[in-house]
Amino acid sequence: MKKILILCILISWVLHSYPQLIRLYSIDLPKYSSSESLSEFSLSFSLDMNGNYDISMRNYNPSIIMDYPISDGNYDIRNDTLILTDSYTHNQLFYKLDSSSVTPLKTYPFMKEIVFKDYYKIANITKNVNEDISIEKIISDFETKNNQNNPFEEGIYTDKGFLDSRYELKLSNDKKYVFSFKEEELYPLSRKLQLHLIFSAGTWEREGNVLLLWDTNFEHHFYGLIREDGIELLFFRWEDVVFKKKLY
Repeated sequence: MKKILILCILISWVLHSYPQLIRLYSIDLPKYSSSESLSEFSLSFSLDMNGNYDISMRNYNPSIIMDYPISDGNYDIRNDTLILTDSYTHNQLFYKLDSSSVTPLKTYPFMKEIVFKDYYKIANITKNVNEDISIEKIISDFETKNNQNNPFEEGIYTDKGFLDSRYELKLSNDKKYVFSFKEEELYPLSRKLQLHLIFSAGTWEREGNVLLLWDTNFEHHFYGLIREDGIELLFFRWEDVVFKKKLY
């Protein structure tokens, strides 16, 4: 009830603050465990009237609210097909669009069963994003500064995460990879898995200090930079997030 009240207040404030309308879709993510989770997750999907879209996930933890970006960029509508092009990775997602819902055709694995219902019409909030920095330039600059191979091993790489929520990149020795988001119970000590959302999976190979991740679902390349201190994954528009090798 509190979440609904807060959302209504925010929508009311935005409607009076900004003139341009967008379509906003929001749903609660299904739980992946029968036990009670410490957190509640929701997923939002917005389209604005300037041809921009945004997909993000929100974690309602008892002590803090955390936002996790998934994808943002430009969209195009062809007949009844919605085409989303990520402005950072240039990856494309495809949805069937009608007057009341958005149905997945090709999207991230964990979102394949999620149909977005038209939630509200609210105002467009402009994001402060530097569109001039491309992945190609990031890779080129990195290769120029790192012309000798940095140390690298297969295994599981994670970001620091918040409490027991984290992103994970698993690189197997059979050249397969999975990139996902996980949440584990803080209590009890068994640390039972609560949530496991797969963003990307496929095959990997190394070229110098660049990790090539071929997504077999999207048929699209994602990239990672092999740094001295870990892997910088170029999947979301992160600010210098380095994945460290998990120690057992």
